[in-house]
Amino acid sequence: MSRGFKNKVTVLRDCKSYFEKIGSNSAVCMGNFDGVHLGHVKLIETLISIAKKEGVLSLVLTFEPHSREVITGKKVKRLTPAEEKVNLIKTLSPDVVVVQTFSRELASYKAERFFVEILVGMLKASVIVLGPDSKFGMGGAGDRNLLEQLGSKYAVKVIDVPPFEIDDVIVSSSIIKDLLFAGKVSEVPKFLGRYYQISGKVIRGTGTGTNMGYPTANLEPDEILLPLEGVYAGAGCVEDKVYPAAIHIGERKTFKGSFTVEVHLIGREKSTPLYGETLKISFFERLRDIKCFENMEQLKSSIENDVKLASNLFLSIVKKDYTSLKIL
Repeated sequence: MSRGFKNKVTVLRDCKSYFEKIGSNSAVCMGNFDGVHLGHVKLIETLISIAKKEGVLSLVLTFEPHSREVITGKKVKRLTPAEEKVNLIKTLSPDVVVVQTFSRELASYKAERFFVEILVGMLKASVIVLGPDSKFGMGGAGDRNLLEQLGSKYAVKVIDVPPFEIDDVIVSSSIIKDLLFAGKVSEVPKFLGRYYQISGKVIRGTGTGTNMGYPTANLEPDEILLPLEGVYAGAGCVEDKVYPAAIHIGERKTFKGSFTVEVHLIGREKSTPLYGETLKISFFERLRDIKCFENMEQLKSSIENDVKLASNLFLSIVKKDYTSLKIL
């Protein structure tokens, strides 16, 4: 069967829906796809190419919540929230994205049962495209070797995609997280394919920034990973507009305050607060550590310099390629 959606991506909320609503043969790749980094992009692009050659639908199977959260019972600090992850996958134009609930019951499926009931039975997989370190089934027993055995047994093609490397480094979510933990946000796009981004609701702050002439939006971020504490240059998107941004992550040391994520949107002329609005921010570069200043004049002077650096960096990026901001 040829690709049936003419670049329209169908998103389904479980594997059963695919069986009931579509039921066509498919080529499948699967994983958590946290971050949808360049390694994931390579895998999904390979999937789409193979599906075209095989005359079947390209299907990306992903899971929510993150499988590790269900297995370990601990929250996983993610690179992308669920909705953004799906939106990023959709930009690659597979025919179908299936977002399967990952439950304790599903985690208990042995590898062959998962293969037969889910991949072949519900998703009608005639081809499985396997990424590096892909595992499935209880305890991760379904590795590459077992998958090839099952493929031979049930007449399903198994195609192994080698790791995607940049400068001799295998692209992975772990590499990107390590860079964020170290505050090296300027190195993240090389592996992620875009600037790292977080979003959240704007909440009420203390008003200190406004009193100094630099109003900030205090962010209540989603359950995703924050970079190392510090002051960053970046961009902010709110009310359908993009602004240069100076971003503070960490304790307010000068005022002995609590941990905050504060964003000064440079050039936003409106004086109305953004309380309740969703603010999305991208990180370009870490400017400095958070310091405890002796007085307000020192703090204000430092903020003035932060704003200047952030503005200049934003302009240099926009001149190169505005679309590189990729703020969804």
